[in-house]
Amino acid sequence: MGLLNISDHLNRTDITPSTGRSSLNTLITDDHQWTDGEIELISSDSVRFRIPFYVLAHSIALRDIRHIDPNEDCSFTLLDPEFELAMVLRLFFKFVTQGELCNTDLDEYNISLTHFARFLVKWDCAVTRSHFLTFIRDEVRMPVKDRRIGPLTCFKVGAILGCPRTCASALDAPIGSAKSPLDPFPTIDYNVLDPSRWDIGHLVDIPVEYHWALQRAFYRYRFQFVSAQNPVVPKTLGEWFIKYQLTAPAAIAMSPNKRL
Repeated sequence: MGLLNISDHLNRTDITPSTGRSSLNTLITDDHQWTDGEIELISSDSVRFRIPFYVLAHSIALRDIRHIDPNEDCSFTLLDPEFELAMVLRLFFKFVTQGELCNTDLDEYNISLTHFARFLVKWDCAVTRSHFLTFIRDEVRMPVKDRRIGPLTCFKVGAILGCPRTCASALDAPIGSAKSPLDPFPTIDYNVLDPSRWDIGHLVDIPVEYHWALQRAFYRYRFQFVSAQNPVVPKTLGEWFIKYQLTAPAAIAMSPNKRL
């Protein structure tokens, strides 16, 4: 077994890459699809993938994996219990080889999409990150009856990957039939995106500056409907979010309590 240590490749101090030898006491099962390749990668939930080297070439951190010790078998174990699971690796392999997830049941994968986003950050997959953000934005802009990714998942992925544009797309996504033309929050999607209704599980996924900008955006979006004396073209939630996200770092730095 090879032992991989590539922490020098990453510039994030809050995420530590960890790989190592699989335990002899752990039962390893083989993935039914990825069975042929020169690299053996074992997920943190003990599923073995045999993949061609070019798949890992999409990661700046992982693409040198086969050069660590040419005399050793190229077999490595990923250890993170959240975003190095077999389900996340399958998403990664499918996306980098096919460029989309059209035939994937995203209802099953919705939770894993945020883990997939963290995987792309940890292993420095810049090109895949860009393509995935484009894919997410295209999905969330589809009519409600056709889309497979909801606005909340899209917003969280955008925040994790540091893309305000994707977050704005989530906020301005189609919301279905309105109850009233005067009601700015006509469907459950917008209730879900309202940070005042979030539980701690959503908060931990969102960087503090994105959460701050989202709170301000919702407040100003509602206020413009209440305070307008003359007919005006209201700004969208996405437009308000972009405005506040640009000023969020300075605003948070001036705040006596930076933990929102």
